[in-house]
Amino acid sequence: MNQVILLNPLIELKSIKKYYKEKNILDLSLSINPGESLAILGANGSGKSTLLRIIGGLALPNRGKVIQSKKIEMGFVPEGFPRHLRFTPVEYLLHMGKIHGLSLPLLKTRIEELLNLFQLQKVSRQRMDSFSKGMLQKIAIMQAILHPPDLLILDEPLSGLDAQSQNDFLHILQSLKQQGMTLVLSVHEPSLLNLVDRFIVLRNGRVHMDRMAKDIREPSMVIEATFPQKIDIDVTAIQQGVVKNIYKEKDYLELLVTPGNSDEVLLYLLQKGASIRSVYYYEPLLEWTKTKGGD
Repeated sequence: MNQVILLNPLIELKSIKKYYKEKNILDLSLSINPGESLAILGANGSGKSTLLRIIGGLALPNRGKVIQSKKIEMGFVPEGFPRHLRFTPVEYLLHMGKIHGLSLPLLKTRIEELLNLFQLQKVSRQRMDSFSKGMLQKIAIMQAILHPPDLLILDEPLSGLDAQSQNDFLHILQSLKQQGMTLVLSVHEPSLLNLVDRFIVLRNGRVHMDRMAKDIREPSMVIEATFPQKIDIDVTAIQQGVVKNIYKEKDYLELLVTPGNSDEVLLYLLQKGASIRSVYYYEPLLEWTKTKGGD
């Protein structure tokens, strides 16, 4: 797997396994780098929400380690936010800030800054049980960044929002990214392509693909092959830059190949005794929209 890793990742998941009873939920390793924005994609049941909770320390793996390069502050924004809170935004944020141990003068200044950033000054004294989902999502993020975290985790932050609310959120997330905040979010909206630096795709709880976001715009050829397990398929023998991504499990191999180089790769695999299952053209942007749904 071609994974993007710096020497000192902010947080690292080593050989994580998560299972409920006899059902495997996650089996992966993953590094998150300081200052990057990482999108997690996958179909229903692929393990996205469970992975976010483990990264955020809200759930523990059954096996493996979660390693932080330092003691880091985290903010977590769930997909749903309670709709029937009778607080005003100011009352709610003051209450949450006191729980976090923030001093009252600092807290009041920070709340004012966030109300301006999220354009909620006019409703700051209104009760939140009358707010739209987009407004409640903004409050959820404001609460998560009252004390600016090193890592902000968001579970489907644009889910259920109208086009204008989504656009507002993109500007807010872009602002947080420019401030150097590390973002990890589960998404399915193509509009986030301009925000994220990197994305991973989960399949059956494993990292199926780990790519830089700029590569998602580039068309590729996908080659699927099977081979007897006694045969050693050394994909590093193929010219560097030809193979973009590798997914290998038991006797199954899937390669993402740059256009124009598929013949070279096919010849290598056939010479090694592999059987070609399929070869097809891959448009990443179209594939992005197929990974909708929660955990």
